[in-house]
Amino acid sequence: FAAGSYVLLTSAKDWWHDKNAPSSKYFTPALLEALRKPLASRPSWFEPTTSAIAIHVMRGGIKRNSGGFINNGFYFDMIERIRKSNVEDADVHLWSSVQGDSQGEKAEAEKDFAMFTLKGMRVHLDESALLDTWAHMVRANVLIMSESPLSYVPAMLNPNCVIYAGKVARPFDAWMSGTEVLRRPASDDKFKKCLAHGIPKFTVPAKFCTLKVCNFHAEDAPRLFVQEHGDGAGHRMKNIIDGMATAYKNKMNFGGTVPVGNIVTEHGHNFRTLADGFFGAGATASLFIKPSPEFAKQYNNVPELEQHRDELKPGQMVFMASANGWAEIRESQPSDYYSKEVVELLQGPIWSRPLPFFDGRRPSVALHLRRGDLKPDDARATKNEYYYTLLDHIKHHWPEADVHAWSSLNSYSAEVEAGKFHWKTEDFDGFRERGVIVHLDGLSLLEPWVHMARADVFIMSVSSFSFVPATLNPHCVIYCGNLDRPFSHWINGLVQVKQQAESEPLSKCLARRATGDAAAGGAGGG
Repeated sequence: FAAGSYVLLTSAKDWWHDKNAPSSKYFTPALLEALRKPLASRPSWFEPTTSAIAIHVMRGGIKRNSGGFINNGFYFDMIERIRKSNVEDADVHLWSSVQGDSQGEKAEAEKDFAMFTLKGMRVHLDESALLDTWAHMVRANVLIMSESPLSYVPAMLNPNCVIYAGKVARPFDAWMSGTEVLRRPASDDKFKKCLAHGIPKFTVPAKFCTLKVCNFHAEDAPRLFVQEHGDGAGHRMKNIIDGMATAYKNKMNFGGTVPVGNIVTEHGHNFRTLADGFFGAGATASLFIKPSPEFAKQYNNVPELEQHRDELKPGQMVFMASANGWAEIRESQPSDYYSKEVVELLQGPIWSRPLPFFDGRRPSVALHLRRGDLKPDDARATKNEYYYTLLDHIKHHWPEADVHAWSSLNSYSAEVEAGKFHWKTEDFDGFRERGVIVHLDGLSLLEPWVHMARADVFIMSVSSFSFVPATLNPHCVIYCGNLDRPFSHWINGLVQVKQQAESEPLSKCLARRATGDAAAGGAGGG
């Protein structure tokens, strides 16, 4: 061509016609960096310090079993392979669309996407800002593509680990075929190299917890490890903080948590992402110990541990699966375990989070309503009338109270997969009619905990999920009657509903807002 000529090329998509030319001959590092640069300033929904995984699932407008349709199982298997490759902190986001589908197809697609959610992935459907979608796919540590140009564009710009699904006319040189990954053993070096390239912190795990909240005593003190539970987020987290509190009381350090294989809770939340938010960015790398150490001693419960505590030698690693037995030891107080020092360290990351739902000008009230995993006739599904009465009493003192309730319609993953739901949104209309803002099944469990832990009044349910934020709340906490060892500043709601609104226990409890008590823990006051 002559210098300065204008040349029309109607299509440039077959740049890959020369199979011997590497992709970098066309898409040079300098060109890719220039193309990435404008996307760098776009917002990010990935949790900081986690391993960001982006998935594009092509759905809207294409038929099942047609060309380009990749079965859900491929994506489930890929995420499982990534998580089992020592990437337990994976923050997985999925983008797709149901536009162009019929009503029946939309319903079927939404059922599919519910399964992605239950496997701990955040689903984004029909996002209006396509540029933000691409920005996430470009910056992800791992990008799992679909058979779509919408995937191909950000994949070209992604400098990390890119995995393609199905058929791609010309994958870039560093991309990996997901089909080949799944055919190979989990120990495959090529896949691990891809992950290591995309995830800089793909490193050797810690031997014991080094977080400040794990180390209250001398460096050579015995270290207590507990087992991660395999069920819901509340029960898992309660055992961890109970372990920390038990270690503190017994002049031990907390060694960490022996992880279970399933990092996704039975309700579909990634517990590693939640724990990183609760304990601070990057905490899970230190908190979950794999492989577990050789334990010098193992105990069945807290009373047995305390009976033999004097026999432990400096530096010994000790295992006790469950730490909730501290409540059985009647000669000790909750504050012996959950001391002011322990509670303040646990509060730190929670107090640094925003409170997007409280308006900040009115007294705040948070309710936890345990619903989704229980049938309506279950005694633990405390009746609405109990909460209504407590709210009436509180509003007698604070008519302008800003009241929020958190709950769920979703039961266990297996029941959701089978289409079984015990509750519906209309079951919460009584709260809405009383001015309560109801939050159902949000993407993050950390957000409810942050609000419950810092509310001026927190009304608990019969649930470990309630216990966790209640331990951190220094204000007015109301428990539902049958708790083994309530903290000294908590009051019994079952007793309170039988009394007048002006009762002394409730008045004193509400007054904690005015006095601005510091973190109290079991001590009931600072």
